[in-house]
Amino acid sequence: MLHTPKVLFLDEPTVGLDPQTRALIWEDIQRLREEEGVTIFLTTHYMDEAEYAERIAIIDHGAIIALDNPDVLKAQVGTDTVAIETADDEAALASLKRAGYKVERTEGGLTAFVVDCAWLSPERAERLSREAREKANVIIVAETAARDGRAGLRELAAHLRDSGQLTPSLVLRALLSGRRDLFEAALAELSGLREDRVAGQLRDFRGAGFAALYAKAALPAKFLPAFRAALEAQRDFADLHDESGEARLSLIMIERVLTACEELNGGELDRLMALLRRFEMEAALEQARQEAPLLAKPEFAPALHRPVIDMEAFEAALAEAA
Repeated sequence: MLHTPKVLFLDEPTVGLDPQTRALIWEDIQRLREEEGVTIFLTTHYMDEAEYAERIAIIDHGAIIALDNPDVLKAQVGTDTVAIETADDEAALASLKRAGYKVERTEGGLTAFVVDCAWLSPERAERLSREAREKANVIIVAETAARDGRAGLRELAAHLRDSGQLTPSLVLRALLSGRRDLFEAALAELSGLREDRVAGQLRDFRGAGFAALYAKAALPAKFLPAFRAALEAQRDFADLHDESGEARLSLIMIERVLTACEELNGGELDRLMALLRRFEMEAALEQARQEAPLLAKPEFAPALHRPVIDMEAFEAALAEAA
């Protein structure tokens, strides 16, 4: 700068430059600001370059929509946020906070945001939002049962029915998470029968009485094999309960239900199978997350590094066969 200006305007000075030349340009810009005291106005589309500025103005369609220092602007953006609706917001907030999540009430929703941004189709965004609500509702079921017993659970089931949230997928999720109590409460609420009569029919879930109860509750006929398989799996794997007390999907139960439904599926159960596959993926990820810290312990190291095939024994068997 031959005349050492007090103010310098630069319009995207590094566009199209190779990394080395770009770095040199920024060395000169920093030197002018720090050694010569030059005030620099610079436009850029590179976010890493904007970090160098003392103040940043973000312009959209010719208007300044944000103006502050980098730290303040980044704090305004925040972290990833998921919005959910539950049957009992207070219980959901308490449960999620105990699990270590940063939660707060919000009027906005993530579903509309991601659809507007064309990140997800409206159908998929709605499905993901619904499944997130159902997952939270199963947590609330566990909390309610522990706090208020069966009376509180029946009241919760009534609220879920009145708000349109007592769906077949929620009831199946609860059953596959070990919450048979919600299944019983849901059947009583949807069928209008007393809980003792519902419990009696559930004892013979393969019989015609249970099928009649299921139909009276107006649950989808196509889901009946899945519910029967889930009840059977819960009976067979009753000893393999989750000792943590958390309400989460059981992978072994889901696999049992998947196997049973695959044998019956001629195409009419495709939507049910898709739901079960999503449950399976969620349960597998959660199980991996739970087991990862255990595998990191020193006592597991030999097993992790042990060859899958014992080549010496394999070669000896081949030699013997020859």
